[in-house]
Amino acid sequence: MAKLWDKGKNTDAMVLEFTTGNDYAVDMNLVPADILGNIAHVRMLHKIGMFNDQELDTIEQGLIDILEDYKQGKFEITPDMEDVHTAVENALTERIGELGQRIHLGRSRNDQSIVDMRLYVRDMLLQVTVAALDCADTILHFARRWWDTPMPGYTHTRPAMPSSMGLWAGAIGEQILDDLMLTGAAYAMMDQCPLGSAAGYGVNIKIDREFTSGQLGFARVQNNTLAVQNSRGKFELAVIQSCQHLMIDLSRAAADIIFFSQPELGFITIPDHLTTGSSIMPHKKNPDVLELVRAKAADMNGLATSVASMLTGLVSGYSRDLQLTKEPVIKALDITLASLQIMKRMFEGLEVNDKKCVEAFTPDLFAADAANEGAIQKNIPFRKAYKIVSENLDKMQMGNPKLIFKSRTHQGAPGNLKVEDAHKRLDLHRLAITHRIKTGDEVIKRLLTKTSQGGQDKPAE
Repeated sequence: MAKLWDKGKNTDAMVLEFTTGNDYAVDMNLVPADILGNIAHVRMLHKIGMFNDQELDTIEQGLIDILEDYKQGKFEITPDMEDVHTAVENALTERIGELGQRIHLGRSRNDQSIVDMRLYVRDMLLQVTVAALDCADTILHFARRWWDTPMPGYTHTRPAMPSSMGLWAGAIGEQILDDLMLTGAAYAMMDQCPLGSAAGYGVNIKIDREFTSGQLGFARVQNNTLAVQNSRGKFELAVIQSCQHLMIDLSRAAADIIFFSQPELGFITIPDHLTTGSSIMPHKKNPDVLELVRAKAADMNGLATSVASMLTGLVSGYSRDLQLTKEPVIKALDITLASLQIMKRMFEGLEVNDKKCVEAFTPDLFAADAANEGAIQKNIPFRKAYKIVSENLDKMQMGNPKLIFKSRTHQGAPGNLKVEDAHKRLDLHRLAITHRIKTGDEVIKRLLTKTSQGGQDKPAE
């Protein structure tokens, strides 16, 4: 199998094996993106006169056929091929002859690899965003349903102040929406076309980078060709970090559910179908799903650290270190997508025990309330009122948990959660993401329709 960099000299087999690593397997994720990038590139070469109409038609058909083979499980990348770029170009050459070897003109595997990752990551970030919106929607509905169920609030895992099931769940839903600001920023970074940067220093051909960018539906061309290369890995790190924030919030939610559902508290019950069992203890109903979400959040921290460490100290331009930044971001996106989907399922099944939530209240949960009330009623400094309460904790009177919804009515408190405002934010996010997905689908449809059949025609606005 010919390598794209083959100069006719023998390379040590151990060197080839070591430098390839598992890149060939990782790159199976990138086959559709590589084919789309190839189609856009050859259309640009056709536009500047490097291919005639018949040649373009032959190349486009060959690439479309390879994609169809991939979808049917008939296309594979083997270790001797090294990567997706070699595999696709060689497969194309086998189909259409020497013409297939001409598609690399004005391009390097460097910018080809970057565009593959950006196309792949853009699509995956849209999927993650949809999953995050679905998860947040479910959690916010849970908050609205149980908004008036009082429960103890905890600090340091110890009872602290009156809270509510709605406040707890609403917090998780809003945190996920906040996380999507970072996801959006990561998407914007990835939504820049790198093609034409070649190995970081441009090419001596009058290529049309704006045309290629438009074909692939990017928001803009990433201008400076060296900046394109230097952004490799760094943009991937931003994506991992956006996933990291989502996973931190899912991990906390998972830990909370484990804590609240333990038999000693029993505020929440995890239904049997969302638990697993023990090989020795017949009675066990284990929250394995939640424990694995916690573990996967920790794994995410490792992925971010790994990529950041790879980038530190690199000189400008491409270094082979950057090959290893692909797999962590692919794994991060897979982890986040699966975790959002399973946590949505978890919140759909959770059962709340109102009685146990109320029974868990003790007089000292109202100590801070008593200090506030004492300071106001006696017109004394809060610090004095605090001391009076602290010296009389054994005399504290039990408050009515249900009254917290009348005493805590400022914005965001248990009695005024404004869940409807969070839902409005969610709906705006969903409207934007729906439009972005529709636009992306149209781009792919045009790329997979041959130019001779109107593939480069843009739909009417």
